[in-house]
Amino acid sequence: MQRVVVNIVSDTICPWCFVGKRRFDRGSSGIPAEIQVRWRPFFLDSTLPTMGVDKMGRYTEKLGAERVKQMLPMMQKVGEGEGIKFDYGGKISNTILSHALLELAYDQGGAEMQGSLVEALFSFYFEQQGNLGDIVALRTLCERVGLKEGIEEIFDGSSSVLKHVVEEEREWRRRYSVSGVPFFVIEGVGAKPILLSGAQEAAVINKALRGVLGST
Repeated sequence: MQRVVVNIVSDTICPWCFVGKRRFDRGSSGIPAEIQVRWRPFFLDSTLPTMGVDKMGRYTEKLGAERVKQMLPMMQKVGEGEGIKFDYGGKISNTILSHALLELAYDQGGAEMQGSLVEALFSFYFEQQGNLGDIVALRTLCERVGLKEGIEEIFDGSSSVLKHVVEEEREWRRRYSVSGVPFFVIEGVGAKPILLSGAQEAAVINKALRGVLGST
């Protein structure tokens, strides 16, 4: 069976990344190939404190009250179409911990564990008013997907994974001039990579995957 590698550059506080994941899941269904997905880090706002600030307050500060007023209902409508119930209560925080945990999940459990954790993080933050700087909650999410080794070193700041994530984020941003997420790098054996920016519709994802396979 042919193999396709998909790197998805994403941030765990990006609503379009959650939408993009759901669309990718649908678009990759039925593809006659082994699809290896790896989530790569991106920081939408690296100035956020780890423990977070009021989400709506931050949105208003960065985007303006009028834009936020228009954006949230639209985003909730888009989310409903993908089975997502966006809830904009709670706090928004620096995502360094979540990205480090995702890296650890891939190292220990491969694409399957990383994929399970990214779905759990998205749902926790966007649907449950979860704070991605809450160590107790993050520990619980890791336990649910079977990630146990090395997480405490991430939480106490001693893990080398934290530095690696910062370097990796910088590298992926530079390599493909990524300025917005999600960003998809789809590669098949012997085929030129296909790059997609934004939460593309499932049909677009499907076409791209078939494109690197040389099928229609």
